[in-house]
Amino acid sequence: MKKGRLQKLMSLLLCAMMVVAVNAQALPFAMTAAAATPAGLSVDNATPTVGGTFTVTASLPALADQFDTLDLKVWFDPTFVQATAVTVTSIPGTSGMYSNASEANANGFFSASYYSSSGDPIDFPGVTLAATFTVKDGAPLDTEVLFTADAVNFYVSYFDYGAFDYVDITPAGAVRSVKVTVSEAVGKKAYIDTASLSLADTIDVNFYTILTNAVTADAGAYALFTGPNGEKQVLVSEATVTGDGRCVFAYPVFAKQTLEEITIRFFDGDGAQIDLFMNDAAHTAIGTEGYSYSVGEYLTAIGESEEGAEMKNLAAALTDYGAAADILFGHNTENPPTVQADLSAITADSTVSYKIIETGSEPSGFSLIGATLLLENETTLRIYFTSEGAPAFSVTVDGETATPVEKDGAYYVSIPGITAKELGTVHQICFGDYQINCSALTYAYSVLKYYPESVTSEQAVNLRTLARTLVRYYDTAVAYFESK
Repeated sequence: MKKGRLQKLMSLLLCAMMVVAVNAQALPFAMTAAAATPAGLSVDNATPTVGGTFTVTASLPALADQFDTLDLKVWFDPTFVQATAVTVTSIPGTSGMYSNASEANANGFFSASYYSSSGDPIDFPGVTLAATFTVKDGAPLDTEVLFTADAVNFYVSYFDYGAFDYVDITPAGAVRSVKVTVSEAVGKKAYIDTASLSLADTIDVNFYTILTNAVTADAGAYALFTGPNGEKQVLVSEATVTGDGRCVFAYPVFAKQTLEEITIRFFDGDGAQIDLFMNDAAHTAIGTEGYSYSVGEYLTAIGESEEGAEMKNLAAALTDYGAAADILFGHNTENPPTVQADLSAITADSTVSYKIIETGSEPSGFSLIGATLLLENETTLRIYFTSEGAPAFSVTVDGETATPVEKDGAYYVSIPGITAKELGTVHQICFGDYQINCSALTYAYSVLKYYPESVTSEQAVNLRTLARTLVRYYDTAVAYFESK
């Protein structure tokens, strides 16, 4: 090493940003510290609540080498946190300056600088720079602030030659990053996060919620739905829990009810209503009337979003299918919806592949009536037939023994629980040696065949519209799920 006066400058740059969680890392070892205490970052409260406090500390332990200039700086994003106090270690024989809280909030960093008062190198006894923060009102739950130590450098200048060199003095085991996560507010509170649909035999509206520990720990706490199918109570302990800890509560509706609102509220085990908020930046309070949402609102949001074509097509098809069911069943007579798409290309000829296929010989006294579809509630396929007396032949549905149900002088067997993507699934129904193959869309084909355009009654028009929207709903559902 060249001779001459040695100036050593150490800089600690700590960048804070809003990011997804990153594990704490150790900076590379370069020079052994005189003290065993590792350098780096620490935080005294990694899960502060809104309005709560925490302190971030940057520290370097005592080093065997001397110094005459030292700068430390910690950057942070002040969007959801604000500094309330800054403290720093004093070092004998130095002068300098450090940030106060207001300067830290204005600049987005807090810092300290030390200079040898005599200009000669002095011993480095170790130093800490700490700032206390408060989490601002309106900070969303699970907001993560990551403090990252990008570098701890030992800066050396040689006055004889004007040369500069850098040597990393970070001790082994120095913590490179610490994370602060805004945690739940104290007490029993519930937050509405987002919503989704499940296209089963019903249309399930899923409410994704964030519940405080005080709620999830209450064995009697429950969500209470009110909607077109009456009240539904779901214990919090029975909710589906996602990988990120959100609790999901579902309420089923039928196609004709897509415009009907569903309201959710929460109660604890003693029957007291739990405060409900939106999980937005402001934690907007929701009144005691609860949070209301509908399938129609969700579908409209999808149509206006940046989602892919398959999902948008499915949303549009479900919107029209719901409108057609609403019209057919006279659900909203005061303000009936309308079907937007031109579906005239869907005809009996284009759906002929869905007609019933028959094989084998009919049992004695048996006569097939046909297939119908229950759409007013859950989607169920029924096959009707007549028999001279109680059926003396075996009846199976997809290989499983079925018991016919008598109704109005005829009999039927049912295939319930048909989901959107299963509307075209072919089922095998056997009556003795006689077998028919059909699907839920057999009903759509039958309607289009027996109610051609020449039949212009209101009932015929509404049935044709429903059949066409059902076929389109199935086609778009298959395309969407195949794209996943």
